[in-house]
Amino acid sequence: MKNLILIGASGIALEIIDAVEAINAFGPAWNIIGILDDDPARQGELFYRGIEIIGSSQEAGRHNGTDTYFLISFCSVRNFMLRPAYAERLVQTYPGIRFATVIHPLAWISPTARIGSGVFLAPHIVVDAHACIGNHCIGLFGSVISRRVTIGDFGFVSAGVNIMGSVQVGVCCFLGVRTTIICDVGKHVLVNAGALVSRLVPDHAIVQSPPCGDLTCFENPAKMQRLLGRL
Repeated sequence: MKNLILIGASGIALEIIDAVEAINAFGPAWNIIGILDDDPARQGELFYRGIEIIGSSQEAGRHNGTDTYFLISFCSVRNFMLRPAYAERLVQTYPGIRFATVIHPLAWISPTARIGSGVFLAPHIVVDAHACIGNHCIGLFGSVISRRVTIGDFGFVSAGVNIMGSVQVGVCCFLGVRTTIICDVGKHVLVNAGALVSRLVPDHAIVQSPPCGDLTCFENPAKMQRLLGRL
């Protein structure tokens, strides 16, 4: 059994904990030591199903180098663009750090699909033939990642998303609930819930929800993050 530490006491962490329980029902695979969270008010909190918040992200160093894997378990509209720098800081600070990939037993993954490290895939997600899921991606309930689709590193696929037709989704994109993607999407893109992406989306952009579906584009990711941080 491998040890696992989650980074971020979030709603996604709840789903990962449930997924680990489902995996372990078939045989012991993961032992969740606890959760790291940088909110000082939450230290020592009993988070969910007996799993405790055991410290801040600085505690990663105490466990690194043992038979312990980590999984970044936070991602929201406000902070999804911060995840690459966060992961890079962990790698630079704790050489040799290992990231877990957790896939719920009820996920359907084609044997020809490629799945990166640090990935979480929830139940009833479909990853079709020759699809490619990058590192540190999260895919939630009931989404379909069709054949030959590529999701770049740090992608977030919300519940009920459909990505069809060999589409390429760039690095660090957030695809909202029940979005449909049938054209390529650049990097650092937020697609709001229910939107239909039927034309190329450039880098650093927000796709609005229906009925308009308009694009809001930014000169660089920093300007986009400043807006998202105020939401």
